[in-house]
Formats: sequence, structure tokens, C-alpha cells
Amino acid sequence: MNKRVVLACLMAVSVGCGGSTPAADTGPVGTDTGPGMTDTGPVTPPVLAVASPNTIELGCIGTATRPAGGASTMAQIAVTEYVSMQPITSTTIELYADDAITGTCTAPNCVSGMTDAMGHVTLGALAGGWVGLHILPSADSAEVLAYNQTWPTTAGATFATAGFSSGSIGLVSSLLGRTFQTATAGAISGQVNDCMDHHLANAEARVFRGTTQVVTGPSSDRTSPRITGLMGTNPTRQGFTGDGGTFVGANVPVGDDYHVEIWGVRTMGGAEELIGCEEGRVIAGGITVLVIGPLRSDYAAGSACDLAATAAGH
Repeated sequence: MNKRVVLACLMAVSVGCGGSTPAADTGPVGTDTGPGMTDTGPVTPPVLAVASPNTIELGCIGTATRPAGGASTMAQIAVTEYVSMQPITSTTIELYADDAITGTCTAPNCVSGMTDAMGHVTLGALAGGWVGLHILPSADSAEVLAYNQTWPTTAGATFATAGFSSGSIGLVSSLLGRTFQTATAGAISGQVNDCMDHHLANAEARVFRGTTQVVTGPSSDRTSPRITGLMGTNPTRQGFTGDGGTFVGANVPVGDDYHVEIWGVRTMGGAEELIGCEEGRVIAGGITVLVIGPLRSDYAAGSACDLAATAAGH
């Protein structure tokens, strides 16, 4: 599955609103309380849903696994700036076959190349397997870390992906009512899916650095984090994902030990439960993108998601 749309979901906010006036919060000023909250306190989480085909599938929670991938396949990565659609040229792209973007590209787990005048570079990975894609900072693009990207299964296929200029990232932060602290913070975005890759609405993304949850700060503090879901192209006040299954965060502190837990309610009146979890890094001035499906059974032993799944009884 091509994940360009996932990599671009952070930008959907600014594109949908024309990159103009920040979306206004409703309710009293000064209490931007974050996911699952309003200015008057906690809200009852809505029941998880998928927009199409309207049947949610979560039977694989706790038993899902990452795709193993087939034989090594060469494919062409085409990188364009999401807003302008101009090719990202003369920029180094690192492809991590183990999906673990360390920042040090070493064979055999990582291969790299530089985009040409068309924004293209040809690299190889296991067909249908997950890879991590690292777009290094350049004159045309801020740094991007994209996890759980599915590599093409056909040799010579084109894998379209997006880079983001610093100005484009700034538009998103502005729409979230934040001033992007590029020297000390990054942005994080993702898409939540069920077992059939349908986008999961009404899910709550809880972002952790180590064991500490990163929470939304007051609306009066434009330098603080804000993490929210998206409803179409607008931030959701209560923080739950909309029909596209997307969430976004700005001014997230830098760290190498991040994980995002997805929580939701399956039935009306039921308790929130852990639905999914994935891990990654956050870099200063850049974007981290995560595709998050139901809880897997093959997390690395002792990893943050392994511990979270075990604590949840999976």
C-alpha cells in the first residue's frame, strides 16, 4: 500500500484551509486541554468506527504481525514537496530495511542515494515489507522520518512520497495555534487503521517520550505541545481522529525513545482500551510519521510497545 497520503496527513490541515488563518478553538481561552478533554473537563470517548465500508475489523488485535516481505526489489522513489508539488532535488534519501531509522545508514540494513533533477532515486528493499524512510534536510526539504512504509512488490515501480519545506511545516503549527520551536522540538503525525487497513475514527493518540506522556499545553502558551486528531482538514477539539484516521502534533520535544499508543472504545459505554502502538524518533525541526495498525504480537521484547501490550493483557 502506498503511504504517500499518510506521510502527507500532517499537511492536510494547512492545505485544506489554504494555509491562512489558524483554526480557532471553541470555549474559554487558556485551557487547551488536549485529547479526550474540553474546557469543562473529560469527555466520554465516542465508539471506534470506520467511514467505509462501515464495518470495523479489530479481530487481529494482539495477533497482527509486521509484513515479512519477499525478494529484494528495486523501485524508484519519487519525492516532491507536498504543497508546491515541486521535485525535491539533490537530497539524500536513506532507506532502512529494518524500519529502524537510526540516523547512521549502514549496510545491509540501510541503503541511500541522492535524488536527481526529477526528484527520483532508485533503491532496493524487500518486496511488500515495511521500511523506514529518512529524508535528510536540504535546501528543499526539512527532515522527515517515516515509519512502517510498505515497499512496492513490483520491480521498477514508483514509490511516491512527500517532502516538506520548513515553511509548510510552519503553516501546520500556526493552524494548531503554536509557534514551531524548530531548535528544540519536532512534529509528529500518523494514520490509525484497523485490521483491514480501513482508517479508524474516534481513536485517541497518546504520545510518549520514554514513559512520560507528552500532553497538550494551555492555548495561551504557543510554545507548548499540542496533539490532536483531525476531522477532515481541521483539528478536533476533543483530540479524537476523524474519518481519515489521522492525528497530528506540534512542538513535540526531541527524543529517540518515542512511542504512540492508540486508545479507543469498541462499544457504547465500554472502557477505553489499547488498540495499537508503534515506535519512532522525533528530531528538531522535522516531521515523524507513523502508520499505526492494531497491536502486534511481534514487538521487540522489552520495547515500549511490548510493555504496553503486555500491560493491556495482550
